Amino acid sequence: MQLVPCFSTCMAELLGLMYDGTNKLDGVWAEWMKKSGVESVSYTTMIFGNKKVTWAENMKFCCSIGMKPIRVSDELLSKLNSNKIAYGSFYIFDKNQNSTEDRKLIKTSFWTAATRQGCIGHYRFCMHDDVGPWDSQDSFWETVNPRDTGSCLVVDRQYAKEGAPFGVRQVQCSSPTANFACQKDNARMADFVNSEINTGTATILRSPSINE
Repeated sequence: MQLVPCFSTCMAELLGLMYDGTNKLDGVWAEWMKKSGVESVSYTTMIFGNKKVTWAENMKFCCSIGMKPIRVSDELLSKLNSNKIAYGSFYIFDKNQNSTEDRKLIKTSFWTAATRQGCIGHYRFCMHDDVGPWDSQDSFWETVNPRDTGSCLVVDRQYAKEGAPFGVRQVQCSSPTANFACQKDNARMADFVNSEINTGTATILRSPSINE
């Protein structure tokens, strides 16, 4: 099976392959507000899609809308599993673009940037080179069995029942078993979408450079 290269940035061959700027995006938007100083905050915008794709298709799609695949971390999993409202809150938006605490709106499983394809047995986060090519020190790695088949990570419910916590799972990269999911640091949802009330969809206003 041909390996998909782990690009550090959106290469030209990835752009425009999944999204032509006119289609509707079927997914749930979220904003992760992080405290970045004594009186300042930063935002990371994410979209959790309702369409199953392969890991490579997810990377291409994220590039085409000016975003990156999602970097999974202990902190992200904690936010997905908590409804606590405070600095560092994770806001999910319903079909009317109203913020909600309802994690059920996020369809699992969804792809992350993590892959060990061509990484000499070690995972890395594609397009997140600030993390480095080695495994992060997050504790979620303890739940990944390196002997399992597959070389890419998805976030999924840990148990097949309603209300189960989010966790990680190792799957085949070439199988369209997970939904698309993307993130953009230092951006707000309004930078990307024009709300279409009562439709559950959104139209991308622009496709900013992933290196902006």
